[in-house]
Amino acid sequence: AVKVKRPSWTDLAYEMKASGGDIALKYFDPRETRAGVSARPFGKRQVFPSTFMMGGQFPNRKGMVFNGHVVKRVGGSRFPIEIQKSGVIIPNEMVTGATADAFQRVVRENLPRRVEHELGRLLP
Repeated sequence: AVKVKRPSWTDLAYEMKASGGDIALKYFDPRETRAGVSARPFGKRQVFPSTFMMGGQFPNRKGMVFNGHVVKRVGGSRFPIEIQKSGVIIPNEMVTGATADAFQRVVRENLPRRVEHELGRLLP
């Protein structure tokens, strides 16, 4: 989801491009409970009520449904079923919060030293 373009002699820009949409709950360590599925989007575990990952009734649950995705019934009957999303969108997360702070801190600490080093190699 993240691609990096490193600087070169002809183009000194460093670019990070992110793509992607809302990531499914499947990728955030989901665990099924009676109340719903518990997952860890944004690094904090929370329960998503009325969601499930397995078929059958508690406690005799059967195998995974939809390849391990977390799903929820949209209607009153068995179908339709909707795959649940986490709310984590990589491009948005890259420019806010702890990620943006860490990027700014690394640039502030390392960039002047690196520019000085590279200029020292070019100039006598």
